[in-house]
Amino acid sequence: MFLIKVNTTYSIRSKKGKSQKQVSLKVSNKKDAFRMMHEYEDICRRQKMCEHTNLPDLLKIVGTSNYSPGANLVRIDEAIELFMKEKEHSLKKNSLDTYRYQLSVFRGIYIFNVPVREIKASHFENFIRNPNWSPASKRNRMRHLKAWWNYLLAEGHVSDPFPKIKLPPIQADVAPKMTSRDELDDILKLHRKKQKERIKGKYYHEWQSQDWFEPLMVLLYHSGIRISESLSLVVADIDLEEDIVKVQAQNSKTNKSRSVPVHKEATKLVKDYIEMESKKNHDLIFNLSSDHVYRVFKRYVKELGLNEKTLHGFRHGRVTSWLEMGFSTIEVAQMAGHSNLAVTMGYSHPDASKLKEKLDRLSGEGK
Repeated sequence: MFLIKVNTTYSIRSKKGKSQKQVSLKVSNKKDAFRMMHEYEDICRRQKMCEHTNLPDLLKIVGTSNYSPGANLVRIDEAIELFMKEKEHSLKKNSLDTYRYQLSVFRGIYIFNVPVREIKASHFENFIRNPNWSPASKRNRMRHLKAWWNYLLAEGHVSDPFPKIKLPPIQADVAPKMTSRDELDDILKLHRKKQKERIKGKYYHEWQSQDWFEPLMVLLYHSGIRISESLSLVVADIDLEEDIVKVQAQNSKTNKSRSVPVHKEATKLVKDYIEMESKKNHDLIFNLSSDHVYRVFKRYVKELGLNEKTLHGFRHGRVTSWLEMGFSTIEVAQMAGHSNLAVTMGYSHPDASKLKEKLDRLSGEGK
């Protein structure tokens, strides 16, 4: 592969045997042309593609056939940064990180920093329909891309709306991820056993203690709050008299504060933990990282053969139980911190036996 100059612009030419392919880069600056060629060679190596195969087609697919460094248009890198800056005041760090990651994955299909006006509907469709992704991943990526594109559309950086892409329905069953009361008791029983073994160990140190585990797990089970919200709680957020957990707006995914009633079991365990840790000058109740909590939890459930259980499963289970108890969808959405009622309904996973009991009661009343 090498550069040639045709009239006033440069082109890439590749040869294989007697055949050769040539595509214009449409740039007159030699430095820009060399950079474009080297970037293309790099992407070929990373994708393990033959440099002699379909050169013009590949350049067209990735949106570089009209590449022009001098064009006064918003380019994809700048468009991503503009969007992130717009969202930094309304989204939490985890959400911002997710947006940046999803957009960076989409950015990876382009060799060059192309103008966003060169992004076509087919680019989105080919990207989202990646056969290696699950239906949930495809919908998640499409949701983030659509939000970014709608922002660019509103700002006048692009003129075409986001394409309508039909995706297969998500059929994932989240019920196995939820933890029942009996399963939670088994997890806590194993935790207590391991805790005793650690304390009796010859090289035990205080930093190895997992005294936080039981109060945190029971709090998640009874409150249904997000793991990030639980790790942001300070002592003042727990009303030990009224058994209420207060999630502050700055710690909520939706930027709205809310109060969640919990069982006395949870507040008692949290109270005992706060008193035990009072010697430490921490305002946070659980001074932990979510990764650490997740690793410890997965270690216990794996040993018990409950591999499908997740921390977020506590939230699924609690929202489901609230709905089964007879709370209205609006009340459950308020306690769960959902901004959309459709999201609340998506958390509903009624048990078949309980539905049968309700049907029997209604049938009995009708006789």
